[in-house]
Amino acid sequence: KNWAVLSIIESKNYRFLLFVSADSTKHYIDLDTKKDAYGLFVFNGKKSPLFVDMTNVDTGISFYLKE
Repeated sequence: KNWAVLSIIESKNYRFLLFVSADSTKHYIDLDTKKDAYGLFVFNGKKSPLFVDMTNVDTGISFYLKE
């Protein structure tokens, strides 16, 4: 609710994620290296993706988007 401007893409049954920045930089994430089944990645196309756990989701998203 608090982040209605964000697009949410849910991913199931995948091991790798690929984020591509506006400058064509590629960021690969191996989900097997993350030990949190309930976290999410925030990505704005300008900075590297940020993993945020659900207990800190509001703070993590807020800091990521304002910097």
